[in-house]
Amino acid sequence: PAKENLDKFKLPYEVLSGKEIENRFGFKGLKEDEVGLFQKDGGTIDVIETITALRNLCIGLNVEILSYKEVSNIAGKIIKVDGSTYNSTKIVVTAGASSKELVGERLNTEVWNLASIHYKLKDETKDVPSWFYFSEQVRDGEGHLKEGGFYYGFEKIALQGKWYLRICPAFANKVD
Repeated sequence: PAKENLDKFKLPYEVLSGKEIENRFGFKGLKEDEVGLFQKDGGTIDVIETITALRNLCIGLNVEILSYKEVSNIAGKIIKVDGSTYNSTKIVVTAGASSKELVGERLNTEVWNLASIHYKLKDETKDVPSWFYFSEQVRDGEGHLKEGGFYYGFEKIALQGKWYLRICPAFANKVD
Protein backbone atom coordinates (compact mmCIF):
# COMPACT_ATOMS: atom_id res chain seq x y z
CA PRO A 1 0.00 0.00 0.00
CA ALA A 2 2.87 2.45 0.63
CA LYS A 3 3.91 2.63 -3.03
CA GLU A 4 0.29 2.93 -4.17
CA ASN A 5 -0.29 5.81 -1.74
CA LEU A 6 2.87 7.61 -2.84
CA ASP A 7 1.71 7.27 -6.46
CA LYS A 8 -1.87 8.25 -5.62
CA PHE A 9 -0.77 11.48 -3.95
CA LYS A 10 1.95 12.12 -6.54
CA LEU A 11 4.72 12.18 -3.93
CA PRO A 12 8.27 11.74 -5.24
CA TYR A 13 10.17 8.67 -3.99
CA GLU A 14 13.03 6.36 -4.88
CA VAL A 15 12.89 2.56 -5.02
CA LEU A 16 16.04 1.19 -3.37
CA SER A 17 17.43 -2.35 -3.30
CA GLY A 18 18.61 -3.90 -0.05
CA LYS A 19 22.22 -3.26 -1.09
CA GLU A 20 21.46 0.40 -1.89
CA ILE A 21 19.83 0.82 1.53
CA GLU A 22 22.88 -0.71 3.22
CA ASN A 23 25.32 1.48 1.28
CA ARG A 24 23.36 4.69 1.66
CA PHE A 25 22.06 4.45 5.23
CA GLY A 26 24.45 2.03 6.98
CA PHE A 27 22.06 -0.85 7.61
CA LYS A 28 23.54 -4.37 7.54
CA GLY A 29 22.26 -7.84 6.71
CA LEU A 30 19.32 -6.97 4.47
CA LYS A 31 18.16 -9.75 2.15
CA GLU A 32 19.01 -9.52 -1.54
CA ASP A 33 15.39 -9.31 -2.64
CA GLU A 34 14.35 -6.64 -0.13
CA VAL A 35 13.27 -3.32 -1.54
CA GLY A 36 12.86 0.07 0.13
CA LEU A 37 10.96 3.21 -0.73
CA PHE A 38 12.72 6.45 0.16
CA GLN A 39 10.54 9.54 0.37
CA LYS A 40 12.68 12.44 1.58
CA ASP A 41 9.81 14.27 3.31
CA GLY A 42 8.08 11.25 4.84
CA GLY A 43 7.81 9.75 8.27
CA THR A 44 8.40 12.71 10.55
CA ILE A 45 5.96 13.33 13.37
CA ASP A 46 5.98 16.57 15.36
CA VAL A 47 4.73 15.13 18.65
CA ILE A 48 4.20 18.45 20.43
CA GLU A 49 2.16 19.89 17.53
CA THR A 50 0.19 16.63 17.22
CA ILE A 51 -0.73 16.66 20.91
CA THR A 52 -1.63 20.36 20.70
CA ALA A 53 -3.88 19.74 17.67
CA LEU A 54 -5.62 16.80 19.40
CA ARG A 55 -6.08 18.83 22.58
CA ASN A 56 -7.60 21.72 20.60
CA LEU A 57 -9.91 19.29 18.80
CA CYS A 58 -11.06 17.87 22.15
CA ILE A 59 -11.69 21.35 23.55
CA GLY A 60 -13.70 22.20 20.43
CA LEU A 61 -15.84 19.11 21.10
CA ASN A 62 -16.42 20.14 24.74
CA VAL A 63 -14.22 17.35 26.08
CA GLU A 64 -13.12 18.01 29.64
CA ILE A 65 -9.40 17.33 30.08
CA LEU A 66 -8.04 16.74 33.59
CA SER A 67 -4.27 16.58 33.99
CA TYR A 68 -2.24 15.12 36.84
CA LYS A 69 -5.29 13.96 38.76
CA GLU A 70 -5.78 10.88 40.91
CA VAL A 71 -8.44 8.49 39.68
CA SER A 72 -9.85 6.80 42.78
CA ASN A 73 -12.77 4.88 41.29
CA ILE A 74 -14.30 3.93 37.95
CA ALA A 75 -17.74 2.32 37.88
CA GLY A 76 -19.28 1.92 34.46
CA LYS A 77 -19.36 5.40 32.96
CA ILE A 78 -18.86 7.17 36.28
CA ILE A 79 -15.35 8.17 37.32
CA LYS A 80 -14.22 9.69 40.60
CA VAL A 81 -11.26 12.06 40.24
CA ASP A 82 -9.71 13.98 43.16
CA GLY A 83 -12.98 13.79 45.11
CA SER A 84 -15.19 14.96 42.20
CA THR A 85 -17.52 12.58 40.36
CA TYR A 86 -17.97 12.69 36.56
CA ASN A 87 -20.55 10.89 34.43
CA SER A 88 -19.73 10.47 30.76
CA THR A 89 -20.50 8.39 27.70
CA LYS A 90 -16.75 7.87 27.15
CA ILE A 91 -13.80 7.96 29.53
CA VAL A 92 -10.17 7.97 28.40
CA VAL A 93 -7.44 7.49 30.99
CA THR A 94 -3.90 8.00 29.72
CA ALA A 95 -1.84 6.84 32.65
CA GLY A 96 1.22 5.68 30.71
CA ALA A 97 3.12 2.95 32.51
CA SER A 98 0.50 2.89 35.31
CA SER A 99 -2.42 1.93 33.03
CA LYS A 100 -2.56 -1.73 34.09
CA GLU A 101 -2.50 -0.92 37.81
CA LEU A 102 -4.99 1.91 37.43
CA VAL A 103 -7.75 0.36 35.32
CA GLY A 104 -6.65 -2.99 33.90
CA GLU A 105 -7.81 -5.29 36.68
CA ARG A 106 -10.95 -3.38 37.69
CA LEU A 107 -12.42 -2.91 34.23
CA ASN A 108 -11.42 -6.22 32.66
CA THR A 109 -9.55 -4.24 30.00
CA GLU A 110 -6.69 -5.25 27.78
CA VAL A 111 -3.42 -3.34 28.01
CA TRP A 112 -0.90 -3.49 25.17
CA ASN A 113 2.75 -2.43 25.11
CA LEU A 114 4.41 -0.89 22.10
CA ALA A 115 8.13 -1.15 22.74
CA SER A 116 10.97 0.94 21.39
CA ILE A 117 14.72 0.88 21.78
CA HIS A 118 17.52 3.36 21.19
CA TYR A 119 20.75 2.36 19.44
CA LYS A 120 23.88 4.49 19.67
CA LEU A 121 25.10 5.58 16.24
CA LYS A 122 28.56 4.32 15.35
CA ASP A 123 28.98 7.12 12.81
CA GLU A 124 27.38 10.23 14.34
CA THR A 125 27.89 12.20 11.11
CA LYS A 126 25.53 9.89 9.18
CA ASP A 127 22.07 11.34 8.58
CA VAL A 128 19.46 8.58 8.76
CA PRO A 129 15.87 9.39 7.75
CA SER A 130 12.68 8.06 9.28
CA TRP A 131 12.05 4.61 7.83
CA PHE A 132 9.65 1.68 7.83
CA TYR A 133 10.48 -2.00 7.28
CA PHE A 134 7.93 -4.60 6.16
CA SER A 135 8.56 -8.36 6.01
CA GLU A 136 6.70 -11.60 6.63
CA GLN A 137 5.39 -12.30 10.11
CA VAL A 138 7.08 -15.21 11.94
CA ARG A 139 5.16 -17.34 14.44
CA ASP A 140 6.35 -20.05 16.81
CA GLY A 141 4.94 -23.60 16.91
CA GLU A 142 2.04 -22.48 19.10
CA GLY A 143 1.05 -19.66 16.75
CA HIS A 144 2.42 -16.81 18.90
CA LEU A 145 3.89 -13.89 17.02
CA LYS A 146 7.70 -13.98 17.32
CA GLU A 147 8.47 -11.29 14.77
CA GLY A 148 5.85 -8.88 13.56
CA GLY A 149 7.50 -8.07 10.29
CA PHE A 150 6.84 -4.34 10.63
CA TYR A 151 9.39 -1.95 12.11
CA TYR A 152 10.03 1.76 11.95
CA GLY A 153 12.78 4.13 12.98
CA PHE A 154 13.16 7.85 13.48
CA GLU A 155 15.83 10.37 12.60
CA LYS A 156 18.83 10.52 14.90
CA ILE A 157 18.32 12.25 18.23
CA ALA A 158 20.75 13.54 20.85
CA LEU A 159 20.51 11.94 24.29
CA GLN A 160 23.02 12.89 26.98
CA GLY A 161 25.46 14.26 24.39
CA LYS A 162 25.44 11.16 22.12
CA TRP A 163 23.47 10.45 18.94
CA TYR A 164 20.95 7.60 18.87
CA LEU A 165 18.33 6.07 16.59
CA ARG A 166 14.93 5.09 18.00
CA ILE A 167 13.63 1.85 16.51
CA CYS A 168 10.21 0.33 17.21
CA PRO A 169 8.27 -2.73 16.17
CA ALA A 170 4.98 -1.70 14.59
CA PHE A 171 3.13 -4.38 16.48
CA ALA A 172 2.15 -4.59 20.14
CA ASN A 173 2.27 -7.27 22.82
CA LYS A 174 -0.62 -7.78 25.21
CA VAL A 175 0.30 -7.26 28.87
CA ASP A 176 -0.81 -10.25 30.95
